[in-house]
Amino acid sequence: MAITKLSTRGIKDAAVTTAKVADSAVTTGKIGVDVIVAEDVAANAITVSELAANAVTTVKIANNAITTDKIANGQITAGKIAAGAVPSGVDIQSSQPSVASEGSLYYNTTTDKLYLSNGTAWIAIDTNVPPVPTGGTVTITSQAGNTTFSYNLGLNFADTDSTDAELTYTLESGSLPAGAVLPTAGNTALTGTVTNTAATYNWVIRATDPQAAFITQAYTQAITAAFNAAGGTITTPTGYKVHTFTSSGTFTPEIAGTVEYMVVAGGGGGGAPGGGGGGAGGYRAASSFAVAATGITVTIGAAGNAGIYNVQSGQLGGNSVFSTITSLGGGGGGGNSLAALAGGSGGGKGGAAGAGAAGTSGQGNNGGSCSGYGYGGGGGAGAVGGNGSTASGGGVGGSGTQTSINGTATYFAGGGGGGTYTAAGTSAGRTGGAGGGGTGGNQAAGLTAGTANTGGGGGGRGGGAGAGTNGGSGIVIIRYAV
Repeated sequence: MAITKLSTRGIKDAAVTTAKVADSAVTTGKIGVDVIVAEDVAANAITVSELAANAVTTVKIANNAITTDKIANGQITAGKIAAGAVPSGVDIQSSQPSVASEGSLYYNTTTDKLYLSNGTAWIAIDTNVPPVPTGGTVTITSQAGNTTFSYNLGLNFADTDSTDAELTYTLESGSLPAGAVLPTAGNTALTGTVTNTAATYNWVIRATDPQAAFITQAYTQAITAAFNAAGGTITTPTGYKVHTFTSSGTFTPEIAGTVEYMVVAGGGGGGAPGGGGGGAGGYRAASSFAVAATGITVTIGAAGNAGIYNVQSGQLGGNSVFSTITSLGGGGGGGNSLAALAGGSGGGKGGAAGAGAAGTSGQGNNGGSCSGYGYGGGGGAGAVGGNGSTASGGGVGGSGTQTSINGTATYFAGGGGGGTYTAAGTSAGRTGGAGGGGTGGNQAAGLTAGTANTGGGGGGRGGGAGAGTNGGSGIVIIRYAV
């Protein structure tokens, strides 16, 4: 009859001893399934002398009933483990034995690892599995050139044994986007600044874990070329890159594209004596201007020289040029018996009554007229020069044009103020136009030149034997969205 329940509460301490139990009397047939549990087994109660070989199997013992504190050291040996419980040919040890012949195996119960002998050392047989990839081909969102590249490769490899940062990422095949570099040890991001060349890249990454298991994943990405250029002084107001040329140079796009431009020529000089104001340099501006991937010459127009008593009118400013765009230099102010000169904007009339010089359509306006002892103001990009009269004095310079191409609302290409003659010799000229126009005056007092790099016209001189003033030099500004 099988024993169905054996409890320490029903048996006095030491009541059942080896003397009471015949050798091999307790066998698998005498013990019901799971009747022996941890609370019913005294420490070290079961020894090898009390168990027949293969007498106790897993079906006779409740889960976790027998633990290390219930078994005397060394009491369970290979002879007490049923055949098949551990693969044949595997030696079981709690510490590393001496190296056996090549091909021998042993299982270490302390490290829970199986080891293989190569004849000189024990090599752990790892159960590690390789990373698991996303699979297929991962398409990374397209990106513009000249921008920072960053993609987390760890997103595409799952590993139950290692973290993303513990994987090593290498290029298996193909080509990375030009400018991108593989992550260094301990990192997962493919990074760099991609070059400004339109292309589609295809590549395969191998991810290797610390145990040398690896897998591969394919990728593809398109890089689009972004417009970019060199030359001038570069600033980056919100949404734009701006190239400002205050002296001649070269604008060099990396690829063909379109830009916005402003081209202002040098302002004309103010006349003397009885001098009209100098005309502003021609002003041209437009957007969506096509440029090729080549060096483009930029020329900055020089300031027009001042008029000299009985020698020369105010002189024309220099032309400014960008690609096929040319802005004409401002016209010079007239003087006694010296004519005002036409230009981007016309110079103011000096000397005797009459109209000012003409401006160029699409670039500027006419200079103001002379009446009595008030001389005409130079024309500006935004308005004609003011008319002079004996009653009111010299005419004001014509206003320039306001633009925000440089990121700040700014006026350029204002005309110079006309001079005024007074018997007392006092300064009674008029201001120049917004955008760098110089102030006109009677004699030396109060006269100012056009402002450099605005294309402003010079102020005219009303009386005396001296000269007028110079215009302001030109400027070219180019910008494009980024």
